[in-house]
Amino acid sequence: MSLLLRLQEKDEENPNRDANWVEFLELYWTPVRRFCHRRLKRIDEAEEVTAIVFERVFRSLPRFRYDPERGRFGGWIGQITRNEIIRFVHKKQRAGRFDGGMEIAEIMEGTAEGVWVDEFNENLIQIAFERTRKEVSPEYWRLFLATWKNDKKPGEVAKELGVHPSRVHKARFVVSAKLRIVIKKLPKKSRCLAIWSKEWPLRST
Repeated sequence: MSLLLRLQEKDEENPNRDANWVEFLELYWTPVRRFCHRRLKRIDEAEEVTAIVFERVFRSLPRFRYDPERGRFGGWIGQITRNEIIRFVHKKQRAGRFDGGMEIAEIMEGTAEGVWVDEFNENLIQIAFERTRKEVSPEYWRLFLATWKNDKKPGEVAKELGVHPSRVHKARFVVSAKLRIVIKKLPKKSRCLAIWSKEWPLRST
């Protein structure tokens, strides 16, 4: 909500407008593009629809009013994305130039909000990891990833990499603490990030 309100401020009242849009694009561009690509298959078409989605969001944002009973802000963007994909496919079909991707019925199947949540959370986790990587030493990050990627215990990683187990334990907890701080600053689209940050690194110790 804080980011949404900042984006809706008038230019003269918002000296950080460009920075706010950069943050907005960091959060939403990748999940929208991935959402489009998985349905249209061709990356050039996915990029085209993604650009159309953000043009529409940019034009509509000043009129957007947050109403929890009608759905979340991210859900609104997800609905715009699905609508633009369907409009794009219809246009291609009428021109006889649609040569791949999902059919309209497939795009319409399931709950758009649920699918969008998965895309959004995947992007949030990637953002959290990238921001955290910049705040810890390369060694700590390497040791943390060695336990994270294959869900290995610190003792296993220490033996494989030839380091003392205490070093792996320390790296694991330092990086995890940093991740929790980063995650708390990100918007929570669903409970998955909160649950993940609460449980890690207590599991598999």
